[in-house]
Amino acid sequence: MLTDNYKYVDGGGKNNGGSKTARVILYTAGDLFTIWLDQILTIPLEKFSFAGTDHSVTVDYTKSADGMRHATTIDNKALPGRPHKQEEY
Repeated sequence: MLTDNYKYVDGGGKNNGGSKTARVILYTAGDLFTIWLDQILTIPLEKFSFAGTDHSVTVDYTKSADGMRHATTIDNKALPGRPHKQEEY
């Protein structure tokens, strides 16, 4: 058996479908109205206002009869603690 572990940060609780749609409409209107100058405000707003949630994912693979590895178990857990702020890497 082969196991892979991944960690990622999702968009957080404010990153649901309705919120995304509202932000796209609002930001598009702002872009068109200000000829993209609103980005001076909205980029820092997104960076510092919307904290994501840390996740840990474990994927177990087994080798099947055709010689390929197939995922048998995918375990996605939200990690406890403070929400994660985006960082530059």
